[in-house]
Amino acid sequence: KNILLGLLLERDLLLAVMQNHPEPSDVPLHMLTRFVLPQMRVRDLMKPPTATLRAGVPIKQAAQKMLEHSVYGLPIVDEAQHVLGVFTVTDLLKAVIKSELMVLWP
Repeated sequence: KNILLGLLLERDLLLAVMQNHPEPSDVPLHMLTRFVLPQMRVRDLMKPPTATLRAGVPIKQAAQKMLEHSVYGLPIVDEAQHVLGVFTVTDLLKAVIKSELMVLWP
């Protein structure tokens, strides 16, 4: 069975690096990941899915759901709850730019 256990986004990885290396450093963040992340496990960083989306959901509804659940990404699932992908804040911004919309809500 394909069961969705959790979600791990880039933002979660960067937050983990910053939490494990809180002191200011001259070392760039992307370099710190080489030292911090190999010691971590996905299960320790992933978050349980609070909500999911269906592929046909309008962008506005997806954005509202992300706000309601205070998340930066939502798994997209089919009728059988199989994971098809992940909708993230980056995807939302791309949709806004592509459609040249500046406002999602009236």
